[in-house]
Amino acid sequence: MEQISQIAQGIHLKRHLLPYILLAGLILFNFPVLVGLFEDWSHDGNYSHGFLVIPISIFLIYMRRAELVFPAKPARAGLAILIIGCVGLIFGTAASEFFTTRVSLVLTVTGLGLFYLGAANFKKVWFSFFFLLFMIPIPAIIYYAATLPMQLLATKATNVILHIVGVPSYREGNIIF
Repeated sequence: MEQISQIAQGIHLKRHLLPYILLAGLILFNFPVLVGLFEDWSHDGNYSHGFLVIPISIFLIYMRRAELVFPAKPARAGLAILIIGCVGLIFGTAASEFFTTRVSLVLTVTGLGLFYLGAANFKKVWFSFFFLLFMIPIPAIIYYAATLPMQLLATKATNVILHIVGVPSYREGNIIF
């Protein structure tokens, strides 16, 4: 009887250690990705909000903690998402494609969350995992394709307003002289 009690305590301890072990593995394998994200958040003001995304995401899960039911039945779909995230990390690293490796980080975290929390619990906190996508910088080609037309529109509008109020100006591209 005492052996059964010790085995049960060991299983209970392993269940509580599992999230920390998985988190340590996640950080270890994605360390270069995390460093790259940190550098982008630190050096580019357009993405400095990235520092807030992870704490906000954790806070959102914390706020719903009373609704989560444990022990949860692991969702196998989480393993599929986890595998897709790991494959994305491998291919993204091999191709030196930052966006792919960063999305794979979010997929890996989401897969681990779905597997560990189970489908029923994950439905309650899915937005916290989706929110993590906002920490990833948009690829430059997409960023500039979206912002250049807005810059030109703002420059044209400003030039028109300057002419209306009587200030002589000349516009070339998005520069006003």
